[in-house]
Parts: sequence; C-alpha cells; structure tokens
Amino acid sequence: IPNTLNVTSNFPFLVIGLVGLILCYHNNYFRLSTQGELLGWTCFFVGVAAVSFGSAYYHLKPNDARLVWDRLPMTIAFTSIISIFIIERVDPRKGTLSIVPLLMVGIISILYW
Repeated sequence: IPNTLNVTSNFPFLVIGLVGLILCYHNNYFRLSTQGELLGWTCFFVGVAAVSFGSAYYHLKPNDARLVWDRLPMTIAFTSIISIFIIERVDPRKGTLSIVPLLMVGIISILYW
C-alpha cells in the first residue's frame, strides 16, 4: 500500500466515531437533553468516522482531486461541533436550527475550493 502509515493511521478515527455513535444512542450515555444535541453529536461522530475513509482515500494517492474527500468529513465534524456549542452555550433552539445551514456552508466551501 502506498503511504502505508498515512493510510492506516486513520483507523482510530473510525473507532472513535463508532464508539461515540454507540454511546450517543446506548441508554443516553452522554445525558443529552434535547433532540438537537443528539443530532449535533450524531453528525459530529459520523464526520469523525468518515474522516477515516476520506483521509485514507486521499493518502493512497495524494492529489488535489482527492483532497476534497480528505477535507469534507473534517468539515462536517467541525461545523457540527460549532452547532453543538451554540446548542449548549447560547440557545438550544437556535443551535438546532443552525445544524443544517452550518453543514451546508461547510460543504459548499469545500466544493467551491
């Protein structure tokens, strides 16, 4: 495998993403109080898990076209965490409403780039 260590080092992202998703839905381990929090953390952990695939794909044969697949899952995780901050620190309703627009802005910024 070309760039073996760069490719295989992405496996922990998959593990953390899957463990996070399981804990979100297993007896409310994180004690999430609203559906918005659950949605935000779900998007975050899906993004983290997806980093393992996107980054591994990029590092198999690094080039500009594949870099999109490396950055896209990271952007999903980053924008989700911003909405979670809004939910937990500002207002649960506004934060929940911000999830989709923030995800869209992040995805559009990657596609534009």
